[in-house]
Amino acid sequence: MRLRVMGTYGAELGQMRTTSFLLEQTVLLDAGSATQVLGVEEIQALQAVVLTHAHVDHVKSLPLLLDARMGCPTLEVYAAQPTIAALRVHLFNGELWPDLESIPSPDNPCLRFRTIEPERPFQAGGLRFTAVEVTHTVPTVGYIVEDGTSALAISSDTAETERLWQLVRAHPAVRAAIVEVSYPSRLHAIAEASKHLSTVNLERELAKIPEGVAVYLTHLKPVFLEEILAELEPIRRRHPHVRLLQQDQSLEL
Repeated sequence: MRLRVMGTYGAELGQMRTTSFLLEQTVLLDAGSATQVLGVEEIQALQAVVLTHAHVDHVKSLPLLLDARMGCPTLEVYAAQPTIAALRVHLFNGELWPDLESIPSPDNPCLRFRTIEPERPFQAGGLRFTAVEVTHTVPTVGYIVEDGTSALAISSDTAETERLWQLVRAHPAVRAAIVEVSYPSRLHAIAEASKHLSTVNLERELAKIPEGVAVYLTHLKPVFLEEILAELEPIRRRHPHVRLLQQDQSLEL
């Protein structure tokens, strides 16, 4: 499985971009920064978008991505029902952005939402996705993504969570896990209130992940980046399998 990292930060600042991953050149997992990186041909070659939740740093490039696909086949966007409802009400509402479920026509729209259910696998772009509910301020899912040979776990935005890692421990094909850590220790109270991880409780999450699974850290807040990195140094020395996910990095699993 090939994964291309287009954005990996928990906010946007300068050249630091928000969450968006391209899987096998055909499936976009979250849409925080896709149009800042992908060319027109790559955007038009997409077969599906899979979303974890509705927060703006994970969906903000979706309207402009669809604009670049005018005249292309309908793009299937997979998400849980609360995420779809939020996007219909707050984004594709005919005011903030056109209702692309009815343009150019309801029978041939730019956008078609596909509702997913937690722990009920679905296929998109030749990959198998299993959504797993995680612990965030809005309904959010992480994913286990499989290509028939290997698997990847992605936590998305979450505080300490259990079910995803239970399934990962039972899944011997998982080769890597992408785990968030958003805040430094001095802002742990903010992390708890906003249901993110900080450097205070990251190691408790790492302990839930099987040995032999490479861990990549994501969603660091740019304004606190140097502080978070300094606090991660001793954690990474204790856990040499833990790495920082790099913007513009490509992974082959």
